Amino acid sequence: MVLIGASDWLNTWLTPVWLLGLGALVALAIMLLIWLVASLVNRDARGGIPQAVAEGPLQPIFWIVLGLAVFAVVGPFVIRNTDDLVKSITRVPFTGTYVENVTVPGAPEGTDPKSVEIPVKFNADEIRTIVAKSDHDVSIVSPIQVDEEYVLNWEVQAEEDYSWDRGLIRSNPFELEGMDKILVNNRTEQDANVAIEFFTAPLHPQTSSVFVTTVAILALFGAYMLLRWLFPKTAAIALATAKSEMATPLFLLLTLAGFFLIFIFMWFPYYTFGEDIKVLKDTGLTLIMVFAIFHAIWAASNSVATEIDGKTALTVLSKPIGRRQFILGKFFGISWSTAVMFCLLGVWLLVIVAYKPVYDARESSNTAPTWQVCHLEMVRTVPGLFLAYLETLVFAAIGVAISTRLPMLANIMICFAIYAFGHLTPLLVLGAQGQFENVTFVASFIATVLPVLDHFNIQAAVAAGVGVSYGYLGMATIYCFLYCTVAMLLALVLFEDRDLA
Repeated sequence: MVLIGASDWLNTWLTPVWLLGLGALVALAIMLLIWLVASLVNRDARGGIPQAVAEGPLQPIFWIVLGLAVFAVVGPFVIRNTDDLVKSITRVPFTGTYVENVTVPGAPEGTDPKSVEIPVKFNADEIRTIVAKSDHDVSIVSPIQVDEEYVLNWEVQAEEDYSWDRGLIRSNPFELEGMDKILVNNRTEQDANVAIEFFTAPLHPQTSSVFVTTVAILALFGAYMLLRWLFPKTAAIALATAKSEMATPLFLLLTLAGFFLIFIFMWFPYYTFGEDIKVLKDTGLTLIMVFAIFHAIWAASNSVATEIDGKTALTVLSKPIGRRQFILGKFFGISWSTAVMFCLLGVWLLVIVAYKPVYDARESSNTAPTWQVCHLEMVRTVPGLFLAYLETLVFAAIGVAISTRLPMLANIMICFAIYAFGHLTPLLVLGAQGQFENVTFVASFIATVLPVLDHFNIQAAVAAGVGVSYGYLGMATIYCFLYCTVAMLLALVLFEDRDLA
């Protein structure tokens, strides 16, 4: 289907980006379907949902998603092998791990061994590993033979795992005609309980990122719409705050500077003996996080402390809006404005990271990488963006709490100190071990009161070239939620008796 002869390096670079766009296209299709159903159920949703998307923080995010979706549509005209990728995407829901448990009757002495058939439920090119375990000695054989030898003949010892790995053999016996089942033979007199675990994956397992992208986009839009629906007054404050802070010159300056610096980082020679991609990811993530944190602290002071001093908050609270709604609305508004910055700079960083392996190979005249390598580097950057945003939320909550009592300069200085000590907390606790009791108490107190920001740091994972598990992301999210909740409670307490007159 390729109409334009894309070069190898362009195809390698754009294929991961196309998968990202395909996830955006699917998300847009689902959101359109939801809007059509909601319009039939409730006429107010017909204009309300488009209005919510067209204003405030969802507007730039929508344009990002739309741009990626458009690239997903035009991608097959410039990218090769998209048909195979689409086939792999359709197979993702049908692959994974499943276990077959069977009991093979024992064979009395002098009789033929008993057998049980297990049907092959997977496509031949999708099998990756097979692990068999039994409480008695059994053999697993194929229904076909070549030169009077079974194509498969695995001897499974009692209480010992037998593993078959597709990547360790040259041929795939399941591609042969007639391999629609396997046989489990029991030559012992006792019944054998056999468990066989099959792990399958599509031909291109990287295509599962399409579903992750779709879920992430739907969650982002869903969270915004849920806030508008459940807490309309708080959402109104959040919308006004987000629009106000996104319209400031600082937001535009930080965003444009982020685009430029991330682009420049790609060209820097880091002299890391082939590991420039790791430094690029770490530098880009740190840059986005620092810019977003600075914007969050500035926005907290500008929208809370400045409004309190300028009596604007008194005017807002004279309407049917309580102090709790005011503070929470400010926090959510700042969170949404920083989310827009993360989406803009984050997508740009992913595109640059996907191109970096190609750029390094061309500069050093090495063998060109595959698109799978570019996709892997891009995917491993996403958890860093998510964790960096969680850290930004923590500082947004702290900034709002401090802004209820102190002006902008004091807020910035305190947050800078918290940032420094928050990243040093593990070292302080480790260094205080075995010291005087007072030193240990102070270190423990700092670790309890201040956020442990190393929870949101993936420098070790980036340096080791490994991914971040969903479990770790979940624990970090819970920690962020708990700390933001405590900071918001403190903000409400400080603002509850604040004299606004």
